[in-house]
Amino acid sequence: MSRMLHLNDPDLIAAGLVNVGGKWLARGAAAERGLSPALTTKAPPEPNDGYDSNLEREFARSLEAERVAGLLFHWEREPLTIRLPGGIRYKPDFLVLRSDGLTFYETKPNFTQKEARVGEVKLKLAAEWCRKWGIHLYRTTRVDGAWMHEELS
Repeated sequence: MSRMLHLNDPDLIAAGLVNVGGKWLARGAAAERGLSPALTTKAPPEPNDGYDSNLEREFARSLEAERVAGLLFHWEREPLTIRLPGGIRYKPDFLVLRSDGLTFYETKPNFTQKEARVGEVKLKLAAEWCRKWGIHLYRTTRVDGAWMHEELS
C-alpha cells in the first residue's frame, strides 16, 4: 500500500535518515564519507510478483544488484503517492536512495496515443514537483540491452 511522503516522515526518520535541503540522507554521515548500504538482501523479483511489466522486473533486478554492490542504499517499487496540482496523483515506479539523495524512476517502454498525452502531462507536473524538492526524476527504458535514463527534473 502506498502512502504520502512527508518531509518529516517518521518511518524515514526512524530508519536513521534526515531531510537536508529536501533530500533524505543518512544521519551523521556525509555523502563523501561513503554511507553503508543496508545489510539485508531483498529476494530477486520473480514473475507474478506484482510488477506491471518485464521492464519493471528487469529494472528492479538491476537496482538490487546496485544495492548489493554498494552503489545505492535502498530502493522500493511504488512506495508512495504524490498529490500534484489539479488533484492529480502520481505514483513513481521506483524510489531510489543514493548518497546524493532521492531519485524517482518511471519505466514505461511504450504508450498508446491517449496514454502518452495523459502520461506526459502527469510526468511534466511530477518533474516540476521533484525540482521543487530537489528530487531527481528519470524516464527509464532499455535499448539494445542497455538502460537509458532521460532526466525530467
